[in-house]
Amino acid sequence: MCASNIALPAMNTRIRSMQLHGAELTVGIDYDDGVHVIVDFKPVIAIGGLGQRLSSPEFFASATVGAGGRSLNWGDVLEFCADGLRARGIVTHRSAP
Repeated sequence: MCASNIALPAMNTRIRSMQLHGAELTVGIDYDDGVHVIVDFKPVIAIGGLGQRLSSPEFFASATVGAGGRSLNWGDVLEFCADGLRARGIVTHRSAP
């Protein structure tokens, strides 16, 4: 499930790795095509609801990459699809895949 209200074309990007930056509530994501983005989760927290749980340092630190690199998950509570995260993120650099 894509946690984004943004209409996206099917990109089928896959997350290769991620780096959590808990103090900033951001996640650095490396995609399989060499693109690196930084995603800021403060706007998700500000909306409230389940997203507010991301403000807990322990909960934020529990993120994992989902099956096949197609999502970023916080247990069974929150799931953000790789394509939606890429659309929301700021591209910082591109490297060889």
